[in-house]
Amino acid sequence: MRSKVASPESNASGFPLFVNVASSETVVVARESVYGEPAYALPSDPSDPAYDARQNILRERARSTESIYGTAYLWTAGLMNLLLLLDVWDIARGRKD
Repeated sequence: MRSKVASPESNASGFPLFVNVASSETVVVARESVYGEPAYALPSDPSDPAYDARQNILRERARSTESIYGTAYLWTAGLMNLLLLLDVWDIARGRKD
């Protein structure tokens, strides 16, 4: 899984992070297995030992050809969760049967 981690140097959009959060427990378990904790941001202090460890994990995951499948799966799951919430909202408001 190529999970996005927010960093000051990153100019990526917030979409991947938003979709990962929408995936709920799945992404927490995946981040726990990859980073050892549910990490959503790099430590603010570059001298922190966790900063280098997390940066190395990010580089290894970016080079992996297998992690893109897990990323696509989790992003799709997050989008489906959001669509389900919108559908439930429409049904509750009486706009859809």
